Amino acid sequence: MLEQFKGFIGYTEDEFKELWEQAIFVVDTNILINFYKYKSNQSTKSLLDILKKLKDNERLWIPHQVALEYFFNYEDNMYKQNEGYALLQKELMKLKEDAIKTLNTVKSKHPYIMTDKFEFFIDGLDQSNEKIQEMINVEVAAKIDHIFSKGNLFNSHKEMQSQWIHLH
Repeated sequence: MLEQFKGFIGYTEDEFKELWEQAIFVVDTNILINFYKYKSNQSTKSLLDILKKLKDNERLWIPHQVALEYFFNYEDNMYKQNEGYALLQKELMKLKEDAIKTLNTVKSKHPYIMTDKFEFFIDGLDQSNEKIQEMINVEVAAKIDHIFSKGNLFNSHKEMQSQWIHLH
């Protein structure tokens, strides 16, 4: 019985080393959903790198139920991310409108200044807004899709055990 509850009685240093070298890591839905909640790109990149390395070493298991819950919650999480993009677009449009007003004011009060040479700024804001539209739904989803790819997503615990037996 003590072997089944080893975590409660402690591991030797060798047992810990063996665990870290051979353990299969199982993620839950929150790990995947939190990709949309991290405040820094470095946090997202670090976790993705860890998961990718575990996957490449065949030490990552994503239960089918976890993937199912992730996709059930996908829309809600993307909505939150889209709110941020919408705010960014709105603020960029304000900058564009202010820039146009400023250029028009300068053009009317100081006709000798060639304001046409500054319109690249407005074009840049338009391009930024187009780029934001392209980024929506793509950024994190594509990276997570790689983790879900064949080889570490199992329909059941039994299927995972069967695969594990074939690996070792």
